[in-house]
Amino acid sequence: MNRRSVTLLQLRTALRVYTANLAHLADSRQSMLKVMSVLVAAVWTLSMYFSHEREQQKLAVEHQKLSNQMLASALRQAAATSTSEVVRAELSAESLRLETQLKEVALRETRVGRLKLSHDIDVSLSDRLVHLYDGAFQLRVDNISKAPIEVSWVVFETYLGKLRSSLSENSMMQINAPPRRELGEDDNGIIIWTLQAKRGFYLADSKQLSDDKYFLSRPYFTKGGGMTKYVESGDHAEYHMPFLVRASEDSWVAVVAILGIDGALRGPNVHVASDWMDLRPADALTAATP
Repeated sequence: MNRRSVTLLQLRTALRVYTANLAHLADSRQSMLKVMSVLVAAVWTLSMYFSHEREQQKLAVEHQKLSNQMLASALRQAAATSTSEVVRAELSAESLRLETQLKEVALRETRVGRLKLSHDIDVSLSDRLVHLYDGAFQLRVDNISKAPIEVSWVVFETYLGKLRSSLSENSMMQINAPPRRELGEDDNGIIIWTLQAKRGFYLADSKQLSDDKYFLSRPYFTKGGGMTKYVESGDHAEYHMPFLVRASEDSWVAVVAILGIDGALRGPNVHVASDWMDLRPADALTAATP
């Protein structure tokens, strides 16, 4: 075999190898392209996935934000509604209170100057040897208002008094009224008053007294009697209380009547009528009588 034949053989062989290499390289390139395309697709898919996740997260955040805003708005509306209801309730209560007060004022207006109390005390010497006196206390209640009233209860307190000290010549002292023990009231002064007895009455079928516990806890009260009654406009109630006194001629005698009108136990509907006198005029009057 000559040199030229060897060379051609070598060239053919080299060409086949080159061609095979090219084919292999082409296959490798195709495989690489496929891999690259798969990688690109995967990267794109991941990119789209992460982009979608970010969008989802963004939407979730936005949704949560809107939900929070809606909740806050609902809470504000509820608070506003609740406040309005509270305000309406307060206004309603205030209106009811004012209406009640107006009715009370109107009722009081019909009863302005509704009572006229008349009272008097009289004492006379009965037995000088034992310093015995007899007396009487008179009380009358006239209803001068336009509405009926109820004399719900009345209590009578009797007192004896003594001067705290003798008066010097050319002196003057104010005489203090007897106490009102039922009301817990007392006036200090020149006369020392000593309670002798208490007797009270309360209306049996009262429509104004809430209960009778107050009177049941005080044994000097009796149910019914003692001028307790309903008094129509223009009508009156009265009571006459006789009494006996045994005391020295320098003593004072007093009767205090305390009345509760329309169920009142204290306040402006509780009225006081009291009278007192020195026993010496009774001695003088009896001595002068033939």
